[in-house]
Amino acid sequence: MIELTMTEADIGIGDAPNGMKCIAATDRRSGIRVIIPLDDQAAKAVTLKLSSGLILATKVPGNGGDR
Repeated sequence: MIELTMTEADIGIGDAPNGMKCIAATDRRSGIRVIIPLDDQAAKAVTLKLSSGLILATKVPGNGGDR
C-alpha cells in the first residue's frame, strides 16, 4: 500500500489517456501528480458528491468580508 498526503493539491476529474474517466491530483509544492482511473459509475458518483456540497460564500468570517 502507498499512502500520500497532499495538503495543497489541485484536484479535478477528467479523461485519462486510455479514454477512461479519472481523478487527477497535483501537489502544488512538489509537482507530484496522482491519476486514479474510474469506471463510468464511479466517475458519476464522485462528480455528484463533489458538486452536491458546493457552497458559494459571499462573506467569509475572518478575512475582512464580514465587516
